[in-house]
Amino acid sequence: MRQSTSLRLLTMAITLLLLNAGLPPGNTPTAAAPLQGGGTQFWSIAGTGFVSANSANTYAYQSGGGVALTVLGGPPTWPFMTAPLELPNGALLDSLVLYYGDTDNTAAITLSLLRYNRTGGAETLASVSSIDDGTSSRTTSAIANPTVDNSTYSYALAAEIDSAPLILYGARIGYSPPVWPAAASASLAPAAGDRPSAGPPAADPAATNARGPQPRANLTGGQVAPLAVRSANAGVAAGPNPLAVGNPVHWRHYTVPGSTFHAAYSGTGNAPTDAGGRFMTSAATGQGSLAAPLERIDGQTIRGVQFTYYNDSATNPRLLLYRVDRQGGLTLLWDYTPVASGATFVASSPPMSEVVDNAAYAYFFMMLTDDPAVGADLVALQVKIEYVSNTSLPLILKNY
Repeated sequence: MRQSTSLRLLTMAITLLLLNAGLPPGNTPTAAAPLQGGGTQFWSIAGTGFVSANSANTYAYQSGGGVALTVLGGPPTWPFMTAPLELPNGALLDSLVLYYGDTDNTAAITLSLLRYNRTGGAETLASVSSIDDGTSSRTTSAIANPTVDNSTYSYALAAEIDSAPLILYGARIGYSPPVWPAAASASLAPAAGDRPSAGPPAADPAATNARGPQPRANLTGGQVAPLAVRSANAGVAAGPNPLAVGNPVHWRHYTVPGSTFHAAYSGTGNAPTDAGGRFMTSAATGQGSLAAPLERIDGQTIRGVQFTYYNDSATNPRLLLYRVDRQGGLTLLWDYTPVASGATFVASSPPMSEVVDNAAYAYFFMMLTDDPAVGADLVALQVKIEYVSNTSLPLILKNY
């Protein structure tokens, strides 16, 4: 019995060592508060992730990742911005936070957590309202039916915004991860296809040691090559792969389709493509922008970003990845401007080590054009995130 226990401990130690092998020194993914099989997780979204529930309403992007309803359409008036929720089945919801700007003493923003039964029924599980105190936040822990049941229901947020001076900066939901079977929690072996390979890092570790905002001069956008000449392992045909840092063998991938981008201003016309992309068809000067939220699990480390797009335009398009504190503070994580046209391209960011912290931040993409109405000459096809899961996350969240 003693020998068996020692063997299990040795196996666990070796497994943890393998999971961290190959990451540059100082870059082992570490959550702000490491989770050992439990603890609170957060789902977070910026105001830019909400869309108007009524096409007759006029809405506009606000500096700092917020959004405002500038004109309410009607009748009937329906002053709502909404956002879908993606939470693990069985999670236990414990808090709802509204981030806002409120300088109107006669109106407020009310954020509601909704549950739909997909047959026409809906119920409000929790709600919280702003008060006239400028840029701030309010929290409620009074949540009805807090256990997430994705087999029966779907979930969404709805923000009622009653006047133009009110700014919705975002929302956050706190939850406890679902409990997994004891047999699964006892096994620390990596999932199939997730075992890192041995060997030294494929790139200079010094290039990835810095975390957080980078100097603007370093935000070069990495390397770009036409899609047709890219190698099977997502490298670029000419020069080193800027994402080859640590052990890409055990990286995971999350894709944001271009079709999920939406107009940051209601006056920006846009349309989908058959390939799942999205492009702008018209926009007022200064309003040529599409936005998409990036939603990842706490403690995951973003190692790089790949932007796939079609460009045959003479405009100056850009893709930006922002981290926002949901109260007006922005950090630019990647700023990319295409350097070629006439084909479909894939742009790779410089190596990154952004540890996702949904307790403090939300993340979103914006695609901008200096000139409006570029049409189908410029199409956002997809954005792929390459990330590493923190080894101390609950196993049930490893693949989430």
